[in-house]
Amino acid sequence: MEAVSDLTSLHATSLDPDDLLARARQLVPVLRARSNDINKARQVPTEVIKLLGDPGLMQLTRPSRYGGREVGVDTVFRVT
Repeated sequence: MEAVSDLTSLHATSLDPDDLLARARQLVPVLRARSNDINKARQVPTEVIKLLGDPGLMQLTRPSRYGGREVGVDTVFRVT
């Protein structure tokens, strides 16, 4: 997964919707490359879950007081 090393800069604290969308788009090639393996195994590997969590994409709707990003629903729809 050489593309993973390129994603280390994804972890940031910005709540800017364009920043979140850009980080989500950077994950697309990695997810596409792994999609056949994921479908065959019928589970998402831990490293892929970690990639989604590192840029904060798994915390989009979690309230900020609990460590989430607490973004609006419009941002969630754009990112997902």
